[in-house]
Amino acid sequence: MTHKKWRVLATGTAVLVAVAGCNSAVTNSADDKAAAPGKPTKVTIAIPASSAAASFIQLAVSAGLTSKLGLDVTLNTTIPPANTPAALVSGSIQAAALTSTATQASGKGIPVVNVVNTGSHAPFVMLGAPGIKQISDLSGKSVVTSAPTDTPGTETQQILQAAGVSSKAKIISVASVPGRSALFDGGQADAIYEALNLALQDAAKRPGSTIIGDNQGLPVTPADGLAVTKTYLQQHKDTVSALVKACMQASNMMKNEPDQAAPYLEKIYKLNADEVKQFLDRQQKSLVVTGQPTDEAYSNQADLFNKQPNQSVQWTTAKVQASWDTTLAAQADQELGFH
Repeated sequence: MTHKKWRVLATGTAVLVAVAGCNSAVTNSADDKAAAPGKPTKVTIAIPASSAAASFIQLAVSAGLTSKLGLDVTLNTTIPPANTPAALVSGSIQAAALTSTATQASGKGIPVVNVVNTGSHAPFVMLGAPGIKQISDLSGKSVVTSAPTDTPGTETQQILQAAGVSSKAKIISVASVPGRSALFDGGQADAIYEALNLALQDAAKRPGSTIIGDNQGLPVTPADGLAVTKTYLQQHKDTVSALVKACMQASNMMKNEPDQAAPYLEKIYKLNADEVKQFLDRQQKSLVVTGQPTDEAYSNQADLFNKQPNQSVQWTTAKVQASWDTTLAAQADQELGFH
């Protein structure tokens, strides 16, 4: 059963620790061969709350794409991004929809890899409080975002830098989605960098707020992907392959069959038809249906990481690329014929 309980977590960088007792019907080593004939394989996947940055897997589950491929997927929204690599290694989850976090963990020697890429930009936007009309207005203001190792945190710094206000704005890093929204909705932050569906909801809660920017002007990077441990990939290729195919099918649905995807997205994110159309219009520009990042995307990701403050790893294109294994995505691309 999908976890709906969200926790407001402390500000700052979380320490990677093993996650226990996450109240999931987890299957640490759900052996593909152990499942009874015709019985679906159970898989638990961590996603960042109800963020549309995980739309590729949320849609895959809601539209029945995963079940058609023999999977019984539980989406866990309670594990903070910084803790997902440890949760993967401990086996309390089998996959996680947190691309940048997995790459950062891999760079520190944690054996996780991203296996599919479904976007060149996650659907994030900068939402300004009433009276703020452009990014440059954030000079002397506060911006709430995620940790520097997450995609929102990484991109927030670059967006502010491009507007010449990165050293003039106060960045508040908060680990949880509801925590960030609470600060913005409560008037304790002047802007929030958040997934589009959440920004639309936050704008409704704080009338007069407007979207003042997004990440479309940033270099393309591997944006929306799925991470597993190297061991799980080796031992459960059939399961991972099914996940990869379902994610690619969902990405293709949003890009090329938006009318089919829209009703599911309305229910998933509790948005109206106009809001879902806005989401899909933005999302379509950056959706990837081949499942694989480009060499340019790897290089750009390394550059963005290196520009982040307090980086403990010197990133190169090769180091970013080493955190990916898209062999199954390449095979699925040929089988599905999306390219």
